[in-house]
Amino acid sequence: QDAVVWTMFHYGISGWSMYALLGMAMGYFAYRWGMPLSIRAALYPLLGKRVKGGLGDAIDVITLLGTMFGVATSMGIGVVLLNIG
Repeated sequence: QDAVVWTMFHYGISGWSMYALLGMAMGYFAYRWGMPLSIRAALYPLLGKRVKGGLGDAIDVITLLGTMFGVATSMGIGVVLLNIG
């Protein structure tokens, strides 16, 4: 049963590379271009100056909600595992 829990939470190199790629993109635009350290800055090459308006605010709200739901899901799975244990 421990192997099932380990494989469920272990992303492997491909999963962690997504975190690193996003972090590098955000860091590049924050350091080199003086943009805020947010997802909207990483999307600047795709959307241009529109990231500084309402579209950028919508992107930040969507990422905030995605983070909240992701944390809630992880906590829910953790509670289930604690209950089983």
